[in-house]
Amino acid sequence: MAPSNLLFIMSDERNRRVMGCAGHPMIQTPHRDALAARGVRLTDADSNSPIRVPSRASSAAGCSVHQIGFRDNAVPDGGTVPSWAHRLAEAGHVVTSIGKLHSRSGTGNAGFTEEVIPPHVADGEGNLLVLIRDGTTPGKTMWKLAEEARPGDSSYQSYNDLIVEAAVAWLKRRAAVGEGRPWVLFVSLVCPRFPLVSCQEWYNLYSEDAAPRPIRYAEAKHPRHSFTEATRGIAICDEALTPTRVGRAPFARPVRARSPARKRPTRWQGQTTARGSRPSANERL
Repeated sequence: MAPSNLLFIMSDERNRRVMGCAGHPMIQTPHRDALAARGVRLTDADSNSPIRVPSRASSAAGCSVHQIGFRDNAVPDGGTVPSWAHRLAEAGHVVTSIGKLHSRSGTGNAGFTEEVIPPHVADGEGNLLVLIRDGTTPGKTMWKLAEEARPGDSSYQSYNDLIVEAAVAWLKRRAAVGEGRPWVLFVSLVCPRFPLVSCQEWYNLYSEDAAPRPIRYAEAKHPRHSFTEATRGIAICDEALTPTRVGRAPFARPVRARSPARKRPTRWQGQTTARGSRPSANERL
């Protein structure tokens, strides 16, 4: 079988059920619906972990989380476990990543021959708070996210736009070059994850009153399993996203207009690293 080119697109914190092609009665996802119509949509595939760092490490290695040891956000992957990127690069493919990697920067080889605007875990250290079992102090992150939820723009969305633009430019350059070594382009987006800020044009597609609430959203139905109770000692989610706060949060702050000509965050511009070098764009993403 002759090697072929592959475009691998990964988004962050997306629910497979929240798509038009999956039968969601409200959400509009025309581009993903079009991809599904032309290909195959897996209806019984799940992430190996609900947590970001282990999920990405598991996806890269093709193994379950318990097999590779990256169990939580405290321990990011440093390229110590062979990944599909390693194997394809060894086979002669051009393997490029554009966007979020969320691995341990500067301490290992993620397998890519080129990394374009690649945020890694800052300083190679993950969220160590999750390792503490006793004497934890509830975090205030969710309260802050709930208060800031609104239509508008965010640095994450701006960075997401840069990833898309860089990917389109990369594909156009490869098309201009013509035949050559087979390639794999890994486009790793940072949205639609937190913060809870949506572009005004997308926010306007939906009515807040018509948005369905999550399953077991009512306080009386909150799960009280020992694990979820322990998690509440670190990150308070249910208490922060009360029905009242959910209803008013999107309108709590002035809307900043989204413009195609808006200023881009300069810290991401032109930052490309060759394999093995230390990326200069480190963020706690």
